Amino acid sequence: MGTRVYKLTETNDGRCLFEMSEKIGGPIFPLFANKIPSFDASFTTFAADLKSAAEKA
Repeated sequence: MGTRVYKLTETNDGRCLFEMSEKIGGPIFPLFANKIPSFDASFTTFAADLKSAAEKA
């Protein structure tokens, strides 16, 4: 069980700030927490790809 949240905020200079967070949990999560790999690299790649696509638009 988990929740992924995306947030877009317009800055004072007209740019867009993108934020993404994910929270994983649930009653049996502690039993499997050490078996779940880090998603940091995937999130970084996703954000970079999103930035690239947005800048082309």
